[in-house]
Amino acid sequence: MKEFNQSSQDGEEDEYVSKTRMKKEAQALQELAVHLTTLKAEQLAQVPLSADMLRAVEETKNIKKNEALRRHYQFLGKVMRSEDHEAIYAAVAGMKEEQDRMARLFHVMEQWRNELISGEQDVLERFIDEFPQTDRQQLRYLVRSAKGAVGSQQAAAHARKLFRFIRDAMAGRDAD
Repeated sequence: MKEFNQSSQDGEEDEYVSKTRMKKEAQALQELAVHLTTLKAEQLAQVPLSADMLRAVEETKNIKKNEALRRHYQFLGKVMRSEDHEAIYAAVAGMKEEQDRMARLFHVMEQWRNELISGEQDVLERFIDEFPQTDRQQLRYLVRSAKGAVGSQQAAAHARKLFRFIRDAMAGRDAD
């Protein structure tokens, strides 16, 4: 059975849409809808959803049985077909990009912390050169404390303090 796209106008030819392609598109919309159920309330508020879709996504929290959840996911996919899924995709992709950016920044901060703890004076100077607004005395104290605590029970606490200082310095704020 051949399916045709009904969106032809002004004498354009109908585009053939295979049944497999339609199923894949429906599956992709259902996966997007299921992903929406994993978002926090403040993230969900940033996504352009209709009241019906928002209600259906929020109802997912109340469903505990696996089979009921599977059927509800199918229902979400059906409701998603009437949504502006391109705008929803764009909003979700924007959130994903922000999460990825924050993860990369977090890794950079961890790398600075590890280099400062295990490194020499030149690492400290590179950090100060890159972030000139940092409190040099506080940074030296935190690095010295973290180096001195390596292998002890307080090592993690000193490393966390140094990490917070690095995070604040990278954000352009003065650390406490």
